[in-house]
Amino acid sequence: LKLIVEDPDIVQKINSHLSPQIRVWGIERTIGSFSCYQVCDSRWYEYLIPSHAFLPPHPSSWMARNLEEAANEAGDREGYESRQAEVKDFWKTVEERDIKPIVDALDDDIRDLVLQAIHEPSDFNPDGEQQDKQEEQVKQTADVNTSAPADAETKPEAAAETAGTTDTPMPDEPATLESTNIPTEQKKRIEAAVKQLKIAYNAA
Repeated sequence: LKLIVEDPDIVQKINSHLSPQIRVWGIERTIGSFSCYQVCDSRWYEYLIPSHAFLPPHPSSWMARNLEEAANEAGDREGYESRQAEVKDFWKTVEERDIKPIVDALDDDIRDLVLQAIHEPSDFNPDGEQQDKQEEQVKQTADVNTSAPADAETKPEAAAETAGTTDTPMPDEPATLESTNIPTEQKKRIEAAVKQLKIAYNAA
């Protein structure tokens, strides 16, 4: 940092433009190759942490449940709750004041999915309600493909007729299942609601 240091009040003038956490204690003239990191004996660092960093996780979140389980396993549940006593009602207040009005205004068909996406993002799969059913259908399709009729070799005409009328995909064709995915319009509403709730949580 190059400065004109003839002004006797230069340190005070610099400090007047800095936040209280940052102070200039003095100025020393040095040569261009001087390195404060190598020459100075000590330095002080001060880090500012936002107060919300000390909040406990949301009670419905995966982390909150695992912390409670860990406290129970360690026999420290009472101590764990006592350390959270100061902010025990924080999330309850936020839910009632900021979140509940938004959730109540959501459409019934997306409310549960939105709450799941907020509190259980790792488990949220809007397309997965019928996943088990689809997997079972794929398995059945594979079983049909691998279990041809016993007399198919002796009756090629009958086998060809059966292949022409069956709904089972041929080996070279992809298995097509009836789509059970959530409509795009509904997904967009879910994403918009999740975004709105995240903004509300951050603002709180």
